[in-house]
Amino acid sequence: MISDKSIEVFVLAGGKSSRMGEEKGLMLLHNKPMIQYVLEQLSILKLPVQIIANADDYTKFGYDTLKDIIAEKGPMGGLLTAFHYAKSDCVLLISCDMPFITSEIVSKLIFEVKDDEITAAYVQNEPNPLFAVYKKSLKNEVEKRIAAGNLQMKHLIKSFRHKRVEMDVYLNRNPNLFINLNSKQDVNNITDVWN
Repeated sequence: MISDKSIEVFVLAGGKSSRMGEEKGLMLLHNKPMIQYVLEQLSILKLPVQIIANADDYTKFGYDTLKDIIAEKGPMGGLLTAFHYAKSDCVLLISCDMPFITSEIVSKLIFEVKDDEITAAYVQNEPNPLFAVYKKSLKNEVEKRIAAGNLQMKHLIKSFRHKRVEMDVYLNRNPNLFINLNSKQDVNNITDVWN
């Protein structure tokens, strides 16, 4: 495991939220902005956290909020922005729309980071690009992919030597763990079954 001091966390909240119809991370889930659930779990681990968002509203959470250095390039653009601002060797990307993640699985992912260029959570045999740690040495590759219009994050992961961190055991305990809430309907459905 590398030192926690070598990792900075970037929460991606800069998407268009076209399906949500409003800022996704600010959508209320049980009277609390969705991103706040993610930030609370990260705060338990005392890791350096920054938010990548193009809306100024996210500054109210008390973290540095960064705008994409290249607009409208999706998560790949968010990764480049993270590399641009990161002072550490590695960046952990987490999406703002996964309110059920826990500090336990964040710790598990970080614990598995060693020499691989990417350490990615695997859920049902597929990598989750927005719950993964990326070495800053990939910055030039990310720049090339953005210039070429190749924005597929899973392709980036599978193109490089990477560490698989199997998360199915955690998913079995909590089926909502890695769920993405991408629309108001998603939020309503979760709220309806909330325990």
